[in-house]
Formats: sequence, structure tokens, C-alpha cells
Amino acid sequence: PKVYGQMGLTISDYLPELVGSIIRPNALPLGPTPRRDENTVPITVPTTAAPAAVDASTPVNVALKRPAIASSTRVWPNTISTPDAANDGELSVSGKNSIWHSDSNTNKLEWWQVDLGRGYRINSIEILFRSDLDQPLTRRNFEVRGSNDANFGSSVLLAAQGDTPTAFGQPWRAQVNDSGVYRYVRVQKTKIDRDPSGQAFFNLGEVRLWAQSFPVSPQTTPLPPGLQTLTLSQVKARRMLIGQCLNFLIGRRDDSDQLLQLFAYNLPVNARFNDATGEFQFTPNSTQAGEVYQIIFRTLDAQQVDSFARMDVAVMIDGAPNITLLAPVLSSRLTIGQPSLLSWSTAHSTAMAKYQIRLSTDGGVSYPTVIADLPASANQYQWTIPNFPFVNRSTVRLMVKGTDALGRIGVDYSRQDLRVSVGSPQR
Repeated sequence: PKVYGQMGLTISDYLPELVGSIIRPNALPLGPTPRRDENTVPITVPTTAAPAAVDASTPVNVALKRPAIASSTRVWPNTISTPDAANDGELSVSGKNSIWHSDSNTNKLEWWQVDLGRGYRINSIEILFRSDLDQPLTRRNFEVRGSNDANFGSSVLLAAQGDTPTAFGQPWRAQVNDSGVYRYVRVQKTKIDRDPSGQAFFNLGEVRLWAQSFPVSPQTTPLPPGLQTLTLSQVKARRMLIGQCLNFLIGRRDDSDQLLQLFAYNLPVNARFNDATGEFQFTPNSTQAGEVYQIIFRTLDAQQVDSFARMDVAVMIDGAPNITLLAPVLSSRLTIGQPSLLSWSTAHSTAMAKYQIRLSTDGGVSYPTVIADLPASANQYQWTIPNFPFVNRSTVRLMVKGTDALGRIGVDYSRQDLRVSVGSPQR
């Protein structure tokens, strides 16, 4: 899940930061999260929590299993370390400490962040730290902030811990007096502290955000007539023109006619999702031409079973170049340190101006890395595969953007994750 990187970076600039947004492959949710193959029925994964009826007046942990990201990540032999480990509801997984662990000595204030999917009024906060090692530097000088901006351009302080570490082996708890409603919550260091060995880092065992739940409410607004209702298995990739409207419903009942809770993540500007009715609507504008958005839909049934589906939406302007990414394909062997041929074709009556190749290491959630900027005459590029972190080797995708002489952008991209391996390619 989810992650999303900066624009315009080169491979060498970006690779040191890749682990900061990695997500454990079998975690819930977000990328890799369940497989992204477009024609695959969404994976259903039962949680370990016992089914229970939810009283809307009783606070619940709204951070549990929500998409999480972090400023950096470092995996140790005895820790899971990825961002989703700090809100998976577990303290130990397969004999490892289920904690998020930052990288060391980055000389920046490390942070962990969760996307709650919608705004909540947070009543209280509870944080568990690792219990196998006494690391006071992780239990002091941190704050918890809320925002409705995923980049935290503006935020509100919800709670904080000063220079005195909270007690080892004890949960840190704080009541929240702020009455605002926030979708994103971030736990961040306020000072770079070092341990006796001079190492600076941050880690979190489990972050719990207690708020009143808001179950699916009865439909109060009439829906447009003839609106198509989709199950998650029917959600598929789309290509849209500027000004076109994509409008459909996600089904609110499962095969047993039981109500589902509905969620949507990574909504682009101009997209809306009504979690009470299941209505999704998106009308892209001219500033979104040439972009690909990966939107994630999630359902939660009465037995607390999660299901997910991903929808890639490519936005075009009318008359834009028709670009087709030819290689690599799903069966292509991509080997670290070896060259791989990227090729594409363009069908267009107007002269082309340039091409750009971009890289995703989170299964298409974002394409922050520029591999190459190429002239109008190009239709292929020899790319030497970099040494990706292990967790990103099965979630690689590529994008080709082509701009014509009138500034119109066409785009094509990998529809499925490419796999990167170690070793000499077979001949």
C-alpha cells in the first residue's frame, strides 16, 4: 500500500530513499498489498481479530491496518521494520518484532504516517514501543500531528512527548483535546536523539488511534439513474479523456447479502467516493493530462475480512499521441546489473517533441523516478537494471510519456508488476 515519492529524481538520487516507503508484501493494505494483476479476482485475507459487532458510540482503533508510509526504513534480522508493521495489530510476526524501524543517522527528523481513509475526530492516542530492547531515544522528543494534507503542508498538534522518555515496557497514552477531524496522522521526532553508541533512529511498535466509528449510513441522496454497480472483481483499468466522467457504484452487499463497509484510497483531485452509497465519480481536468492514477477500493465485511481492488486510470487530452509500451513484458527477465531493452511505438499525425521514461517501485501507485529524457526520434532505450532493495524487486513498473509539438501528452505503462532478479540472464 499506501508512498509516494518526489518528482524528477534520477535513479542514483532515488534509490537510497526507496526503502522509506516500502510495504511488507503480505500486509494490509497497500502496495505491494494484494497482487495488481488487472484480471485477477481481488485477494481476500482474514484478519486475526475475532468478529464482533461495532457500537458506533464505542471508540475503535481507526489506524488498524490502514495504509502507512514512513520517512525511511531499515530492516534488521529480528524486526519486520516496514511502515505497516506499526499498525498491523501484532507485536510479533513469524518470530520477529512487528515494529517499524527507520534508517539510522539520516540527520533528519524521522516520521511514520497513516492514512485513515477519511476524517476522524481522534479521542485518544496509544503507542507501544519495542519491549525486547530498552531504547530511550525512541520514547522521547516526538509529537503526533493530524492533517487533511497527505504531505503535511499544514497540520495540527494532537499530542507530544518531551525530553523525558516514557517508561520502558509501558504504553504511551495521550488524550486529544483538539476537536478537528483529520484523515492523516503522523508520529514524528522533534529532536535528533542518539543512543550511547552515537546512533540516531526512530521506531514504533504499534500506533493506536481511538475514535468513534462511523458505520455505513442509510442512503440519503438519490443516485443517478442507471448507474452501474461493480463488484471488486469487476474493477478494471481505464483510459479517460479530459472532461469525461467516470461514475459507478461499488456494491454494498456481499454474496450473503450482508452489508459491507466501503473505502477508497489515493483519490486524485476531482475524484469523489461516497462510502455510504458506494458511488465513485471522477472527471479529470486539463492539468491531469498525461497522468496515471492508481485508485484502491477496499471492502470490510461483518467478519472483519478485507478485500481490495486496484484501478489504474490514464488521463489523456483529445488528440494526444497514442503510445504503446512494447517491452519489457511480464515474461521478460530483468536482472540486476544487466541491460534491458525498453521499447514503444507511437501512432500520431503531429510531430513528436520528446519522450520520458519513468519508474515505479510500488506497483504503479506512483512513478516518481525519471529513468531517461529522450529526443523525438527515440523508440527504445537500453536500461541497466539497478540494484533494487529486495522488497521492491517484485513491484517494478515502467511508464513512457510522449509529448507532441503541440504539448499534448500521451502515456502508456506496465499493466502488471515486473520482477527483478539477481544473477546472469539466461541465454
